[in-house]
Amino acid sequence: MGQRNDAALVRGALDRAAAELPRLALSPQTGRTICRAWHRFGDFATAAHGNRPVADLTHKTVGEFVHARHDDGSLPSTAAMHWRRSAIRLLYRIWRNLDLADGDPTLDLRLPPRSSLATRPLTDDEVAVCRWASLATPVETRLPAAWALAEAGATSGEIATVRGVDVDLQAQTVRLGGSTKTDARTAALTEWGAVQLRRRVNMPGRDRAAAVVYEGSGSPESAQASVSGAIGDVLRRAGLGDE
Repeated sequence: MGQRNDAALVRGALDRAAAELPRLALSPQTGRTICRAWHRFGDFATAAHGNRPVADLTHKTVGEFVHARHDDGSLPSTAAMHWRRSAIRLLYRIWRNLDLADGDPTLDLRLPPRSSLATRPLTDDEVAVCRWASLATPVETRLPAAWALAEAGATSGEIATVRGVDVDLQAQTVRLGGSTKTDARTAALTEWGAVQLRRRVNMPGRDRAAAVVYEGSGSPESAQASVSGAIGDVLRRAGLGDE
């Protein structure tokens, strides 16, 4: 069987996806946990079918895995089901990028909310999905730069005003100008964020004095709305628009 067909089988496709994880600069623990979840999914999906093709996996298969009981027979908690769904959502996003799958069987998989709060912090697995979602294409730089600044704690209004000269790539920090609700400060970038801002700021012909994310010439309100739209776009692509 050829390499292309081998990769289209679940086992080969899982290995291909695992090879892509370093691009997300996750913590070693998060990376290992995601890989374990993927391989548990692979075991679950192929238990009765052998090493089946990725194309044979159905919404039902994914749903049954997300809701599957633990090894001791206990029911999974809401957090566990969300973790499984996020891991498989990331897996399918990578598979689609590698042309190993079409669609995303997790998008219509509804689960109870993780929290009763109106807003909540993203979990590590959700951050991983969002990082990949921002990398819509190999040449995309604006969305990952916006997400990198958000990870650093910048508000949408602050992100809109960050310029290339505000980014210290050597120190992996960014100077934020503050707002009516935040003070001016220097924020640390994540390892992944520093990579994305380096890609954006060092684009050939790009003016270091130009705004990093906002590409228009409108009012501050328009700039903030544009950035909010970019962050919302990443969340929707990650399947978290309703969370």
